[in-house]
Order: sequence, then C-alpha cells, then structure tokens
Amino acid sequence: MPLIFIAGGARSGKSRTALGMAAVRGKQPLLIVTSAEPDEEIREAVSSGESGTGHHMDTVTEPVDLASLLHASSQRYDVLLIDSLTVWLGNLMQQDAEAFPARVEELLATLGAMSATVIAVATEVGCGIEPETELARRFRDEAGRLSQRCAAIADETYWMVFGCPLRVK
Repeated sequence: MPLIFIAGGARSGKSRTALGMAAVRGKQPLLIVTSAEPDEEIREAVSSGESGTGHHMDTVTEPVDLASLLHASSQRYDVLLIDSLTVWLGNLMQQDAEAFPARVEELLATLGAMSATVIAVATEVGCGIEPETELARRFRDEAGRLSQRCAAIADETYWMVFGCPLRVK
C-alpha cells in the first residue's frame, strides 16, 4: 500500500491536509499522535470533522514504539496517519540519544512493508534559525535525514506552503 509523506514548516497546514487525505482514502483511518498528548489543533480537527468528510477517526498516542503500533494496527485500519515523525524522533533522542538510529531503521523498514496506507507528517526544521546548541543542531540534522529517507521511499511526497499542498513526488 502507498506511503504518503507530508512535510512543511510549523503551522503550514500539514495536519489538516493529512487528516483530509486519511478521511478520503480510508474507510477506517487511525490517527497516531506521537506527542505525549495531542495538541489543540489535532483535537479540534478530529472532533470538528475538519478532516473534510466528518468521518470518525480513532486516535491513539504513541510517543516511542511506533513500528510496533503500526504492525498491530495495520490489521484493523486501512489508513494509518502518523503525526508527527519529527516529534517521534525528538522523543527517541531524549530517551536514548545513542540507540535511536536502530529505532529509525526499524521504522523505515516497517513503513516499506505495510499492508495499510500510511500517511506520515514531518515538520521541516532546517529552514529556520540556526540552532545554538550542539543537541539542537543534531536534532535538526537527524530530522532532515529522516525526512529525506521517508521521501525517498514514499509513493507520494507533498511540501506544504501556506496551507497549500505541493506535490513533489
């Protein structure tokens, strides 16, 4: 099944676009939120039907063990929406800064082998201010690498600008 990758800056409309795609492409979509708690924008969009069709969308929170959740969920749901890979990467780097590369490899292998459609959202953090600390620069660099690798294996890639999805691939 296809992997759809959506990236863009903060508040560029990534989540809204991804929710709309999930609602249109899936009979039973699942929203996977990687933050400890879904932010207000995600909660509002899901509860108000902003996804475009008013479909009900189950929501789960998984800040770290994303590959296992994807495997388990692909049997029940036809579309899995991950929001966001960038937050997930930050969670991993905070938890174990040395072991996170293996988890990234595990996720990429899982994304390439899914039986359900996966829509993955990431925030582009490399177009902003140069980070002051070594840790922040490492996070920026790793987030950029993860986005490049996701775009490389994705069937469709979109760049969000001012709420408009531009198809890159």
